[in-house]
Amino acid sequence: MTSPGHKAEPAAPQLDQARWHTSSFSNGGEQCVQVAHLPGGHTAIRDSKAPTHGHLRYTARTWTAFCNTTHQDPPGSQPSA
Repeated sequence: MTSPGHKAEPAAPQLDQARWHTSSFSNGGEQCVQVAHLPGGHTAIRDSKAPTHGHLRYTARTWTAFCNTTHQDPPGSQPSA
């Protein structure tokens, strides 16, 4: 129940049916990050070695900003000015 003037948060997309994909930057399987694209444009990431330990969920806008930044400044590079 919400008070007048406040909107309830939308229900979070369920992960039961999520299709997890291993990152191509996983260093041959030693340091794996898995990504699942969820309904509503959300994205979830988790550690493939500990999939039951939870995940991080991002909105489409936040995930796009993250991807744009990492493509622009790959890990190990100097950030662009």
